[in-house]
Amino acid sequence: MKSDSTYNQIYKRIESNVMIRIEHTRLNRARLFLTLHISSVVVALFAFIPVAKSFVNASSQSGFSTYLSLFSSDWSYALASWKDFSLSLIESLPIIETVLIVGLILVIANALRRGMSYVPTLNSNSHATA
Repeated sequence: MKSDSTYNQIYKRIESNVMIRIEHTRLNRARLFLTLHISSVVVALFAFIPVAKSFVNASSQSGFSTYLSLFSSDWSYALASWKDFSLSLIESLPIIETVLIVGLILVIANALRRGMSYVPTLNSNSHATA
């Protein structure tokens, strides 16, 4: 019959192997999710270009840019008739493009935030294995 020290060594070796496997799985998961989040940032940035162009086109066609230039050039007129000016500004705002731009900005910010949460996992493991 084997002694208790032999069983303890076997259990410690099994425990060590299980912990190494857990750490390896955690590292692979961090790499995968970091790659996915960075990919979603890249896709959102590529989608941002046509949406921004569409926003510029829609705002110039609707007169939104004219109202903005009037606001910046004649501040006293904008303050004197701020109700009419603000209603005209809101009516000429390209809503769909604005919603798309805000949505893409939120997607990019969320993907960066979530993706960067995996960086410490990768850094701590690279120092541990070095």
